[in-house]
Amino acid sequence: MNKRNKNLYAMAITAMLLGLGMLVPYLTGRIPQVGKFFSPLHIPVLICALTCGWKWALGLGVALPLINSAVSLMPRFPDKAVPMVFELAVYGLAAGLVYAAFLRRNGKKNHWPYLILSLFIAMVLGRLVGGAAKGALFTFILPDQTSYTVSAFFAMLFADYFAGTAVGAAIHLVLIPPIVMALEKARLSPLAQSVQ
Repeated sequence: MNKRNKNLYAMAITAMLLGLGMLVPYLTGRIPQVGKFFSPLHIPVLICALTCGWKWALGLGVALPLINSAVSLMPRFPDKAVPMVFELAVYGLAAGLVYAAFLRRNGKKNHWPYLILSLFIAMVLGRLVGGAAKGALFTFILPDQTSYTVSAFFAMLFADYFAGTAVGAAIHLVLIPPIVMALEKARLSPLAQSVQ
């Protein structure tokens, strides 16, 4: 696969993941508890990062919450959508950069542990940045709704971004690596093709 074909293929995968990222939340949004635990917007961004690279995933992470908010009002703008933009952008950036670095260093060895580690690093960083964005949003831009002291910020960060999404994180760690490995095995991962 030459560079031009890799870019076209990465664009096609990203477009399909954008469509998936618009469809799945629409379906799970009918049952809010399922959507909260499943975190459906996270999955396309993480798959994009691990197959297309950080640039495509960063763009998808920024676009997906904003488009969904404009089209279906989920996530609600600005209090839910804006922090999610930061969270998903960091997911795409971190997962793509970390996984590419692992692939360059380890070549054709078993990628499974690197996928898990890349996902874990991205999820922790994304949740920290998403929580910080939410705290800044409510402290400086929407102060009438609520304000965060330092202790309240850390309580919100833990409750909303770690404890409240633990089930979704576990689902992502189980669901995403087999998809990415299948794409790599079929030689349909532009990121894996570019570093090998």
